[in-house]
Amino acid sequence: MAKNSNGKSESTADPKTLKLLKDIRKATIAYTRHSMADSSIPTQIAINEAWAILGEAHTQIAKIGDDTQTQVKDRKLTQLTNLMFSRIPRRKKVGAAADTWVLSQHNIQDWHDDLDTFESALKAIGAELHTDILGEMNLDMQWIDPTSPKGELLHQWCPQASANRHPKMKGMTIKNLWEVSQFHAKGILPKTQQRILKSKVDLSECPSHQLKTRTDIASKQRRVYKDSNTALLLHATRCVNVNAILRESLRMPETLVAVALTGAKFGQGIYFADDWKNAANYSNAKGSAEAGDKGAVKGRNAFMFAADVVLGTAHVADNVQGFTKPPRGHHSVFGKADHSGVDDNEFIVYKTDQFKLRYLIEFRT
Repeated sequence: MAKNSNGKSESTADPKTLKLLKDIRKATIAYTRHSMADSSIPTQIAINEAWAILGEAHTQIAKIGDDTQTQVKDRKLTQLTNLMFSRIPRRKKVGAAADTWVLSQHNIQDWHDDLDTFESALKAIGAELHTDILGEMNLDMQWIDPTSPKGELLHQWCPQASANRHPKMKGMTIKNLWEVSQFHAKGILPKTQQRILKSKVDLSECPSHQLKTRTDIASKQRRVYKDSNTALLLHATRCVNVNAILRESLRMPETLVAVALTGAKFGQGIYFADDWKNAANYSNAKGSAEAGDKGAVKGRNAFMFAADVVLGTAHVADNVQGFTKPPRGHHSVFGKADHSGVDDNEFIVYKTDQFKLRYLIEFRT
């Protein structure tokens, strides 16, 4: 019997987990083929080149400014866009307006999401003969019984974690919960917490909608979580990106440029929300403002991750602006609702050791 990196054979993984991973793996491959003009799966070399092209596009946008029409007409961005399509022949409507496909600040995030999906599809095809899905993904993942203490805690907390600023988004019904443990992340978060605790942490700016007591973690850890401003925050995604995040985690761009992009108003960090409705806007949930139905999986609902995020001393941004790191003496950036030029709280970290995925939530609205 094949075993994963945690010494567990696939037969010990619960059926709900295996069905989820297989459903998304199949849909990710289908989405990628449908996205290509020639129904192909891009090679890893082509994907790597595409990531590099996006990095150059980030740099060019930082040079020419944030006016979309200027970006669409920019010669270098047009050249980079043509090069991108030559590497990744993504389907494009005949006669489509330039502002729908040129690498402008409004289209780059869409490419980021798709490249993650395409890379996941490529790896999924290579792993189709593996019988041990969890082992191949270097992951442990267990379905949480809603009647268990942890299940009851999360089912009660998450649907209430909202200021209800998005009237089109109705109430949350949690369909499934999983606890996630990525083997490559083991032991990293405690080291980060201790590093941040070496400086005096200002706790005056903390996320809303937090659990009163983190009974889902060991009691001896709770003080460290509080003192380091480690919060349980949310990050939603399209269904077809779930397996990519489970395998690789949330990824930082290789090239950090101080530029504000659509969906990344405070630079190219990793974004989290303390309000599930804000997070859900980037999922396939009914009423979402960003993803809509693109990347949805038939028979599944919408998805978001809950992660432990070490915020430390958070810098409250005065306005929307591109960051590559928090200002000196701070550990994260806080885009504060009604203060920083945004309608909802956004928390951004710029180092991958400052968060750990803890739960995956499947939900509907």
